[in-house]
Amino acid sequence: MKVKVMDITATVTQGEVEAGRLHSDIEVDASEGKSITLPTNFETSVRMDLIKLAVASSRANRRQAYGSRAHEGKRRP
Repeated sequence: MKVKVMDITATVTQGEVEAGRLHSDIEVDASEGKSITLPTNFETSVRMDLIKLAVASSRANRRQAYGSRAHEGKRRP
């Protein structure tokens, strides 16, 4: 499988405006790069069941522990 690669360059310039606030200008330049050959692993189909399982797992691990005591789920009061 051959794909085209894009060369992306971002430039950030900061300048001081009135009252000491900073002003940021962001410029993004994109140009076509070379084409590369990907390994055969990228030709397999996407398994949506694995993606759903991974998303559900990461969301469940993000939850804060809770309990009936005021400081339950925390290391120190």
